Amino acid sequence: MLAQPVDSPADQVEPRILLDGADVNLPPGRRSLSGIRCYLETVALERQRVLCAFSVDGKPSHPGGANGTVEHFGLVEGHTIDLDQIPLHLIIGAREQAAHAKSRVHSVVTLILVNDGHAARELWWDLAVELKRPLVTLCLLPDTTFGDWQGNAFWTQLHKWQFEHLAVILKDVDEACWSEDSRVLSHVLEHRVLPWLNGLQASLDLSYETLLAGLRADL
Repeated sequence: MLAQPVDSPADQVEPRILLDGADVNLPPGRRSLSGIRCYLETVALERQRVLCAFSVDGKPSHPGGANGTVEHFGLVEGHTIDLDQIPLHLIIGAREQAAHAKSRVHSVVTLILVNDGHAARELWWDLAVELKRPLVTLCLLPDTTFGDWQGNAFWTQLHKWQFEHLAVILKDVDEACWSEDSRVLSHVLEHRVLPWLNGLQASLDLSYETLLAGLRADL
């Protein structure tokens, strides 16, 4: 039986590359996803925009992600945002991080009750890292995000209070995780961490609505 010939690079169908819905012609030698992404990043910057989303065959892709090593693909799409939209994009990211952390807390509250003390502590320590991520994202907001000096001063102080409040909560939960009764840790997560996350989400929702209203007013 004759072996099936392997397609040569010349026989392979060139993938379609889109940026904000428009076709992009790649320079020679840009067949890897890393090369394509780098080129789209450059094109976006030339247009005074930032690449905010990158997908391969309809699936979101991130630098260093699992699908970053895919060799055969048919469609790569990039989406950009205007520089003025970066604060709003950061707020959206922080909201998603807070929602993910909240979902994790709900699942950990249940898991802690069916695990021993050591396993419960590991679950908590793994979760604790996620709680600060929305606050760190907010630190990336430009100083002029909320308009005048008084508005920015208010939001800056609010973020500082959120960090301080989180530090107090982390200490309380860390203390509870050493209890022999796993219900103590579960109770603190449910009645201390979840209310804090709910308050953070409310703050992020207000920030989002404030920025969105400002962008609409500028149109």
